[in-house]
Amino acid sequence: MGQEEDSKSLSREVQEDNESNTTPISTPSSGNGMDTSAPVDTLEEALYYLRAADDTSKFVGLARLRSILDNKQELREDPRMVTRCWAAVPSSFLGRLLRASQYKGNKAVDRDFMVGLGVAIIYTFANILPESSKDDEKLLGRTSELVAALHVGTSETIVQILQILLTLASTPRGSAALLKSDQWPAVQTMAVDHDVAFKVIEHAYAIAAASEALDLSSPLPRIHETISNLVNVSQGITNRILVFRCLKHLLLLVPENSTSPSWLSSLAELLLKSTTDARYVDCRENQQAISNLTVFLLRTYPLQFSNLLFRSPLKDYSNSRPLSLQFVESLFNDIKSFTPDIGKAQLDSAEYSSNYERLAVSYEILICFITFLVDASSALDVDVSNTLPYDPDQLAMLRDSLTHTCSTTIECLRYRYDAETTHDPQIEVSVADNPGLARMANDLLTLTQIRMLALWLCEDDSGTVKEETVGIIEIMLGLYQAEDFREPVLMIIEQLLFAECNIDALLHNKKGWETLIEDLASMVKSTSISVGRKHCGTLIVTILGPVISELMVRGGGSDLGLALFQMVYTLDTKGSPTLLDLKAMVVLLATRLFMDSRDPLLRVYGNLKQLLKVVKGLLATRNKLDPDRWKELDEARKDLTDLEIYHDGLLAQNIPGRVA
Repeated sequence: MGQEEDSKSLSREVQEDNESNTTPISTPSSGNGMDTSAPVDTLEEALYYLRAADDTSKFVGLARLRSILDNKQELREDPRMVTRCWAAVPSSFLGRLLRASQYKGNKAVDRDFMVGLGVAIIYTFANILPESSKDDEKLLGRTSELVAALHVGTSETIVQILQILLTLASTPRGSAALLKSDQWPAVQTMAVDHDVAFKVIEHAYAIAAASEALDLSSPLPRIHETISNLVNVSQGITNRILVFRCLKHLLLLVPENSTSPSWLSSLAELLLKSTTDARYVDCRENQQAISNLTVFLLRTYPLQFSNLLFRSPLKDYSNSRPLSLQFVESLFNDIKSFTPDIGKAQLDSAEYSSNYERLAVSYEILICFITFLVDASSALDVDVSNTLPYDPDQLAMLRDSLTHTCSTTIECLRYRYDAETTHDPQIEVSVADNPGLARMANDLLTLTQIRMLALWLCEDDSGTVKEETVGIIEIMLGLYQAEDFREPVLMIIEQLLFAECNIDALLHNKKGWETLIEDLASMVKSTSISVGRKHCGTLIVTILGPVISELMVRGGGSDLGLALFQMVYTLDTKGSPTLLDLKAMVVLLATRLFMDSRDPLLRVYGNLKQLLKVVKGLLATRNKLDPDRWKELDEARKDLTDLEIYHDGLLAQNIPGRVA
């Protein structure tokens, strides 16, 4: 470069390092011939060269400065000196180095050298600058040029660029600058060969979202574009664990009400193909990464993704079996491999901690799978043109596998409870008075196991699993006090009662039934109730009817019946239609028990009067009640009125005041 052009270059740097400069750089060989590898004298000499007007001197200054920083640890640890050195590096010269590949006059070897030197300098300072300086304009201003250089840099240079971008992505302003860059997709293409690219992507979105440095509602299309690009490039990636982890982090940023995205189908195929890939099936870490992303997608897009996953037409070329079937089988095998014989030592081990989270996810996917099968079968009943994704033999195999998995699960729960606590079977338990049971109630694995059992018991026709479940009924009733367990436990008990399983074992746990009545009482005394709680209340009413009736037949149950009547006599007629409907169901249950009972304690005349008063009170809220429920109450009123008339006739004949 001539003297006139060098003078112009210096002028540009003096004028606030104008970054729009596009003048090509002269390499050292075309300058004054100074040796860039000459022995380093002093830091001041390096800074002197950086202040020079010609490019060759700047090359010498950068090379010497880098060597000094690499070899003098005390200098790297001095924030003041590091900041001074960074300020001495000409910003526009760095930019021209990074853009060297754009200048056609430069030879390829020179372009690689220039880009590599610019990146190396920035890489050095990105690692040693004080945290407060890592998001200044001088560094952030190089973002787009650094990303663009990913396409032209050498392998070493690319790694350094990605490390720099990772540093930038770790700050709010840096992450925003990255995501706003037009060159951002280049980072995603680097993920094929460089794992650190995934970290850059994760950090950029996560930090920007957490710091609100970037409004993620406007660049939502860019998030979807990033996910789509990663799904596409991951076809050629060996370590897909990083792909799945990164995708999960990105999906956390997608709003829950987001419509089904275009990349969902491709991602379902990628997950299914990974489950049969020899590189993944034998490693639990790989399986867990696949399962974690799968269950996240099933939660986010329950209907769309379950259909894409379980109805996928993809088949294993070696045996023509659906990949979705093999995916579900891998879950069965994983659960089976985790021995149900859990002793106290295993519960306290690191192995249990690492296994239970993975298995909880496997159970949750099975829950989604069972739900899918039930919905698909129901759709088939409505319209014969609907189809199931599996043939009869495959469905029979799935049924057997689910039954076996439930048996293993029941055995696991029994061993788990026995390991957690020394329990006398004559002593009834609850979460409140049993620390071991409380630990089970706080375990996600236990919850998913109970939920899976509840779902499959509703579909299992064999009765085998139901009979086995009776053996852990005291555990079920004990777990009921934990809120998350209430609905699945009630679903299980309902199935056991109406399947006429071992009724003696079911009726034994008196404290458990008292717990259900207490919970029902808390519901009807409340001022409002959620749909979920109303469903639990409905299940309790359904369960208590046959339980109390059977106990009365056996000469017991009076205390449970009296507790129910005491609840009814204090009912008011306030509340939402949902709450009033539950109150009506409770009153109808009490009416049936009263009419059918021969227990003198329950058939006292005063109770009849009170019960009839409550029924009439609910009938007065007709505009809030379902018409069918109102009719049931009116029928109950007629029955109770007839009984009242009959009783009054007895009184008129001076017969003692008890209902016959």
